Amino acid sequence: MKVLLVGASGVLGRRLYNDMILKKFNVLGTYCGHAYEGLFHLDLRDRRSINRIFKFFKPDFILLTGGLTDVDYCEAHPKLAKEINVLGTLNLINKAKELKAGFLFISTDYVFDGENG
Repeated sequence: MKVLLVGASGVLGRRLYNDMILKKFNVLGTYCGHAYEGLFHLDLRDRRSINRIFKFFKPDFILLTGGLTDVDYCEAHPKLAKEINVLGTLNLINKAKELKAGFLFISTDYVFDGENG
């Protein structure tokens, strides 16, 4: 199974990526704002960027751990937060549906605290 790990340069994504590499998963990791050697650039707001990754790697499963996570920054920049965290996620979900790839979105309690749907 080929796994696309979006946000592999973040705290959680980096840990998952390293563990998957050690366990010999066929994984491709991405970054947007924090480049790391071995990871591929992906901007969730840019459908061409998403199309390039999917054409190159053709994942069976997508694990989304990335996004704009600084709560104070998101509150100060709601338009950008929505573009990345909402519309960008939808861009990725739509591409996953198109290719019949599995999808798992991991969030934090800052985005969804479990109290209100």
